[in-house]
Amino acid sequence: MSQVWPWIAGALVVFWLVGLHSRLLRLRAAVFEATSTFERTMQTLIAVARDAVPPAQSNSVMGTVLLQSAAALEAGLKQHKSSSWARRAAPAALDLGALWAHL
Repeated sequence: MSQVWPWIAGALVVFWLVGLHSRLLRLRAAVFEATSTFERTMQTLIAVARDAVPPAQSNSVMGTVLLQSAAALEAGLKQHKSSSWARRAAPAALDLGALWAHL
């Protein structure tokens, strides 16, 4: 009977780790979904800002400010998108020495 407990404890740890991995994958998917929703909303906002300025008023002060704001927002969104894709595509190398020193 005393030899059964390590196996039970090991099985519980394995099941807990599998559940933890599943939960982390679900959270990651939720983050990606929220990010894509935010990006779509920002693209819609940029389109609305550009459509709000008629071509005849594009040289006015208000039209210029609105178009510059839309361009700055779009540039920031593109920069964020490219940097986040770069982080996902090329994860940083794991420095075990630094982690060990930190611990």
